[in-house]
Amino acid sequence: KNILYRNAVQDWLYNVKMMNSISNAMGAEFFLFLQPTMGISEAQTPKDKTSKNYKIYNEAKKFYYDQIKEHYKQFKEYCAILDFCYDISEIATTDKEVYFDPRHHNEKGNTIISDEIYKIIFD
Repeated sequence: KNILYRNAVQDWLYNVKMMNSISNAMGAEFFLFLQPTMGISEAQTPKDKTSKNYKIYNEAKKFYYDQIKEHYKQFKEYCAILDFCYDISEIATTDKEVYFDPRHHNEKGNTIISDEIYKIIFD
């Protein structure tokens, strides 16, 4: 495709559908987890101005959060109709110190996420 007309959400949808198809062709079940990231919702936006999460939150610009919120809104809509997608984006909330940077979780956050993924796959 012409890169000037590419859409990140449509690229994501194409890629996850392709990964699912390849996995199925290989006889494997594909799981997609829509994971939490800072700023996508009230639950993922720190309120405590004394917290490390709040400091991390302020490392990124408002434009970044506006863009990621819009992307996640669309990701959530697609995730709801994809039978291999699990939306866990509201866990590992900012009421705990769980972020390493605005996009990635620290060890504590990753533990919360991995425990949830384990429950979905094995429960």
